[in-house]
Amino acid sequence: MEGHPQPLDPAPAFFEGWLNREKTNPMGPDAKQFGEYGRAVWRRVNDAIVWTVMGMERHRVKRLCLYRARSNLLECNPDSVMATLADLNKDPLALALWNDATSCVDIGDVTLIRDGRRPLPEFIELKEGAVNEQIIKAMAADPAAREAAEADLREKHGEKAIRQLERVKRQKATANQALDLLQNEQGVDPVTGHTISVVESGVVTETYDAELRAQLDAAVAGGKGVLECIDGCLWVYAATGGRRETPRTVRAFSEALEAKSSWYAAATSRSPPRDRDKLVGLNTCVGYPLAKPLYFRGLGPSHVAAITYGAFLDNVLMYLDWNGFEDLIKQEGGKLRWGSQKEAGRARAMHKNLRPSLVRGRLPIVAAHGVNAYVMDPNFVELFYDGVRPRTLAKRLVENCRDVAEPASAHDASGRPRRR
Repeated sequence: MEGHPQPLDPAPAFFEGWLNREKTNPMGPDAKQFGEYGRAVWRRVNDAIVWTVMGMERHRVKRLCLYRARSNLLECNPDSVMATLADLNKDPLALALWNDATSCVDIGDVTLIRDGRRPLPEFIELKEGAVNEQIIKAMAADPAAREAAEADLREKHGEKAIRQLERVKRQKATANQALDLLQNEQGVDPVTGHTISVVESGVVTETYDAELRAQLDAAVAGGKGVLECIDGCLWVYAATGGRRETPRTVRAFSEALEAKSSWYAAATSRSPPRDRDKLVGLNTCVGYPLAKPLYFRGLGPSHVAAITYGAFLDNVLMYLDWNGFEDLIKQEGGKLRWGSQKEAGRARAMHKNLRPSLVRGRLPIVAAHGVNAYVMDPNFVELFYDGVRPRTLAKRLVENCRDVAEPASAHDASGRPRRR
């Protein structure tokens, strides 16, 4: 209603209330997982709005994501935020979204589209209280007056306010880098600190969504698990029964892989937590901010519902056979090699935002055109959660090596980076 704060949506309020109670009256790991999963699913609904606004272009969504931890919405003055959103959304052409209610937007507090016919995003900071008001004034002051404004802030509110001002400055600088990349498609990536350009890939993206959809239908019709292999290396197993049947599904999939995958059968020990050599559940996509929301895969509404909360919950599992993936790399003119223990050690010591993926404690490296390329976590996100075919991924990795070896190929006749 106009003039009144809008209540927080009942879904996140329920899950956050559940998690708050779990802190004081714990029922166990399963109860906590239920709350966290439900909240993550709800955030992915809001992520879907962001993907739509960004034209379904991954590289644009990525510019908004700084992988920041999410706050508890019930502790972030939700009544005030919801009132602001209600006011901004009164315009029928406008769209305002609370960024903390997404998992992929880390610039500002609110994403605002003023005119849906021209979806140009703005990012608004919501600051309340006397200290924040004075910080905003200090940052808005011209250079000549800024020193005096900061001195006044220190005198009135102490060193704690100055430290808060410095945090706001850093956040603004990071946001400006991300916005510069979003608008110009070149600049400094605030996540990695590297200078990058967005270039157009010559590889047509193909997905295995049609095969997955048929597999899910077959599992429902037959009432038993169905095993498929995509491009000779991505194994997918689907069974019905819901979460209570997950242990049986895992056993059945593992036994099938033991019989059919020489790579899986050769495993000698359990993979460490961050290692990529493991079974992957499709519904765990809710935990990855830059995974394409499941609603945009080539699946039907009943498939999405069953994967998220129904018969397929924790029962659609995937596994990458690296022997088969190595064959795809060869077919595209590259070579897959495994890094040394020393290289793996250096990778573990790298900053988490730059660290390449490890498989059985080793580095998978694609070599082509005299250049080496790491296989990184975003590659796995696209493979498992976006439905990108392994063959497409192999082509891209080899193409990336070629573009590094031949920098001119990544630019048009004017010398500027090719745009997506």
